[in-house]
Amino acid sequence: MSISIIVANCLNHGIGKDNSIPWKLKADLKYFKEITSKVTDSSKQNIVLMGRKTFESIKKPLVNRINIVLSTTEKKSEPENNLFYVKSIEEYLNLLVESKYIYNKYENIFIIGGEQIYNYFINENQIDKIYLTKVHLNCDCDTFFNEELDNYYIE
Repeated sequence: MSISIIVANCLNHGIGKDNSIPWKLKADLKYFKEITSKVTDSSKQNIVLMGRKTFESIKKPLVNRINIVLSTTEKKSEPENNLFYVKSIEEYLNLLVESKYIYNKYENIFIIGGEQIYNYFINENQIDKIYLTKVHLNCDCDTFFNEELDNYYIE
């Protein structure tokens, strides 16, 4: 099992504006789906871990992946849709080992945003890989990916 960040950022290290991605790149979306869905054991799925705003921007659980949303807002999990809400990192860790829907049913974990969650896992030194797509545009953004990591490890 590995814990990876998957992110796209533009030339000024921006990753979003007003809770959405400021560019539309079909190839990047295809790459994101391919990387976060790919498993070696067909009986398992990968986890995509995200914040509430990231989830709201995608509007629905990502198929063929276990979706875990960090949110302090009370929300009901939907195991039938592979959607789980947790209020803290501690609750997320407990979910990994205590949930009959998740325990031993996942292969890898992908942190998919937003900025605070990326920074938490980076600062806690819990990342094995960073899948970084560099978008060669200067976009107006209000959220950013740590510019020091642009050369950290790019898959």
